[in-house]
Amino acid sequence: MRKIAALFASLAREEVDALRGDLTREAALRLVLALFAVLAAGFAVALGVVALADWLGKLAALAISAGLALLICLICWAALAASRRRARRAAAARRAAEVRALRLAILEVTPILRNAPLLAFAAALLAGLTMGRGAKDDDTPKPDA
Repeated sequence: MRKIAALFASLAREEVDALRGDLTREAALRLVLALFAVLAAGFAVALGVVALADWLGKLAALAISAGLALLICLICWAALAASRRRARRAAAARRAAEVRALRLAILEVTPILRNAPLLAFAAALLAGLTMGRGAKDDDTPKPDA
């Protein structure tokens, strides 16, 4: 029996090592891909600035490029703010669902806990710790009902 367990452990170890090697290789290739994508984007921006400089002049080309970069930055910032807002709402909704489930569980076990005071104390302590876990985040918005 030990030989079979050792054999399966050996096979599992080889699979994990192979997977780890594949993942690191893939991560390195993705990093190189991202690096060359950023480099290509930089050359495209430089090409655009040079083309605008030939057409409108140096200062106008740089002003247009700076304005476009600022516009892209503002769009990304707005998307990030919206994403954070959605995440806060989802966290508040999850928290409200947890509290509702905990309250329902407390109501269900109340008759059982009346006969076991030590168990009732432990359940009350656990419920208090669970319900008070997110009390520091008072600025989180309430879920839309």
